[in-house]
Amino acid sequence: MVAVTYSELARWYEERAEEIAEKDPICATELWDEAIMIKNDSDKIDTQVPPYEHPYYWASFIVTGQGSK
Repeated sequence: MVAVTYSELARWYEERAEEIAEKDPICATELWDEAIMIKNDSDKIDTQVPPYEHPYYWASFIVTGQGSK
């Protein structure tokens, strides 16, 4: 599992917002708002705990099918 920090997530939101600002300003605004909320929350910015580490976010994904022999 890839471990992303909140600070990296905020930066990703900002980068995507810049990319889509002209085509979808509403979505871009939502992404910028999320980035701002993360940056203004010192508990999130100061932690190294990945935001999606808890199984709640990924446990529903399963692998099905026949494995290789």
